[in-house]
Amino acid sequence: MKEDPALQTEMARAFARTDDLKKAVANEAKAADRIGYVRQIVEKGEIRTPPGRPWRRRPSCGPRPSGTCRSSTSWTTRRRRRVGREAYDTVKGLVAKAVEEDPALRVQERRTKFYNSLQKATKVFEELTLDEVMEEDIYEADMLQRLEALQEAIGTCISALRRATTASS
Repeated sequence: MKEDPALQTEMARAFARTDDLKKAVANEAKAADRIGYVRQIVEKGEIRTPPGRPWRRRPSCGPRPSGTCRSSTSWTTRRRRRVGREAYDTVKGLVAKAVEEDPALRVQERRTKFYNSLQKATKVFEELTLDEVMEEDIYEADMLQRLEALQEAIGTCISALRRATTASS
């Protein structure tokens, strides 16, 4: 390949097309996921809120869409993608409205979101190893400042949770 400029050019074009192909496949997969998500909600009447809590659609949330998610060979890819995006956005809006209107669900959502964030933060922090900290060549002053700020934020959070626990007891 080093000796063949035409092959180099063709390989460069192939790599460029690969990125375009990856984007196109990713866009189609995203559209299909959204349509599948909406179809599942329509069929089962159950929605998962952003942090992952299941929520059953109440009749007051509006009528079930009819035919919105049907796939047809006469539909263009662009139209399917647009309809899928609109249906997905509509469902997300219904979920947001339901969470907004139901105080108990709003509390559950906040609790779930907090717990998910806590799990992510814990995982990231656990990936740090003491071996890395002990190496003098990686140490920088701002690392210590960031850890101290993190420690202070964690302390504040723990205090608030303790106050909430004793207040509810």
